[in-house]
Formats: sequence, C-alpha cells, structure tokens
Amino acid sequence: MFEGFKAHYPDAEVLKPENAKYKSADYLFTTGVTADGYAVKHEAFCQITDEVPLDVPANADDFLPKAVAFCNTRLLGTLSGCMLIDGNTRKNHKQTLAQAITDMEYGGIAIDTMPPFIFLSPYLTWGGNEEAKELVPGAGNFGNLLCFENVEKSILYDKFTSAGHTLRSNQRAFDRLSRNMTRYAIAPTWMNLTRLVAGAVPAGFSRRDF
Repeated sequence: MFEGFKAHYPDAEVLKPENAKYKSADYLFTTGVTADGYAVKHEAFCQITDEVPLDVPANADDFLPKAVAFCNTRLLGTLSGCMLIDGNTRKNHKQTLAQAITDMEYGGIAIDTMPPFIFLSPYLTWGGNEEAKELVPGAGNFGNLLCFENVEKSILYDKFTSAGHTLRSNQRAFDRLSRNMTRYAIAPTWMNLTRLVAGAVPAGFSRRDF
C-alpha cells in the first residue's frame, strides 16, 4: 500500500522517525490531493495522511456540510472518521457540528480523539455503515456491551487537546495501556483503576521500541 501511494504521489513528503529500526516506520504525507485522486479511492491501512483541499469558505458553517458530503459520496470507506474542531468553534457552531455528525455515514465517529478509542470501548460499537453501500468493511459490528438495538453509529467526544494526543513511542507500553483500559471499561473497580494508572505513569518514560 505504502509503495502504491508513493508511486502515485512522488512529491509526497516521507517522514522518518529518529533512529528508526524498521522501514515500515516511515510516514507518508501528501498535500493537494484532488477530489477524485488515487488516495480518495484506495485505502491506506498504514502510516499515510492525505490532504484533500475543498473549494469552500474557511468557516465551519460552509466547510462542514461540504466536507461531510465529500466523505459520504466520494471517499472510500465507512468504518470510522475523525473530526478535529477546537473548543471555541465547537461552542459557537453547536448545531452545525451536530448536523455534520448526524449526516456522516460512518459506523464510528471520533470528535477530537482517535477512532481506535471507539474500538477499545466495550460499550460502543465497531463496524462500518452498511446502508445502501456496495463495499463495506465486513458485516455487522461488535462491542455494544449493553446490547442496544438498531445502533446506527457510535460517537466519542474528547477535548481538542486530549490524552489521545500524547506522544506514543513505545508499542509494548501502549499495548499494556490498552489492556488496562479495557479491563477498567468492563469492570470499573478500584483495583483496575490502580492497574491503569500504575501502567500509564511508567509508560511515559519508556524508550522508543519501534
């Protein structure tokens, strides 16, 4: 996948981690992708970020409806989406944001955090939007510990600068943190909270292992 995107966008910037051990750690950043380009029609299940500029005024009321329409009708994939919006803009455009979230045809929507945190919560659902779609990421969904019926999508909110934006440099520490978060989400006991905190503090001092 990485090489395919790199071949279609030879001017893309390749970001390399300091003292990286593995070639797979490279990150590809592409700007100025056209609305019908290769990146829009192919899934990048690796470290690739593509920027698709939309010809709309730079304000939430104009941009969000156009961006949502673009994602629903032209961008491949319906599993999850992430929306970044600062606190002041969120406060001043509550209705526009709410309508955008309602209109997004995705199984999981993360506001100011990473979509995988939806996956990590046993109470939320993880699965693509299948309505009137020819190509979907699997069938059905999983999670939904409280067994709600007819779930359309799961939505997760966080602050603009959240814990999910912290520097991740150690895979083993992140895996331990994920396991402890899952234990606490399923059984929010003092013991599991202690495990979560006790694992998170030293993780911040772990050296890079990838």
